[in-house]
Amino acid sequence: MGFFGVSETWYPFLFGINVLCIIAVNRLNVRMLRKFSPHQLLTTGQIGQCVCGLVLLGFVLLMPMHQLLNIVVVMVMLFIGFQGLIIANTIASTIELFPDNSATASALLSASGFMTGAIAGGIAGSFGETTPFPMAVIMCFCAFAGLSIRLMIQQRNV
Repeated sequence: MGFFGVSETWYPFLFGINVLCIIAVNRLNVRMLRKFSPHQLLTTGQIGQCVCGLVLLGFVLLMPMHQLLNIVVVMVMLFIGFQGLIIANTIASTIELFPDNSATASALLSASGFMTGAIAGGIAGSFGETTPFPMAVIMCFCAFAGLSIRLMIQQRNV
């Protein structure tokens, strides 16, 4: 947030918006489960993140950096919000596959999420750049990688 000159006073509010988006989408997920399967909602969340990642990357590449704050905030907010669909439906789908070891599967899934986040953060930091570009690249890459890996695994199991 230093790149945009956002004060320490505003940062918690911007961070909180991301949390509120996850909560709102998660609540929406509960309602949508009446009509759609967890797999369908998971796909929707992953495609939503891919779109947000591409839009964010496009704006970062094409717009002057000093005009990006509002776009970055909105696109990151939406990208993170889709986690409300992805996390819940991933856990539900994983537990369905491992009914006898559901706690272990859920714990391993959560730990791998934290590990992936740490690796992605390290890679973004290794760019040595202080603009939003590395973040946008990593977000876009991770969204597409997650969707691609899941679809490949599904194809193999069909």
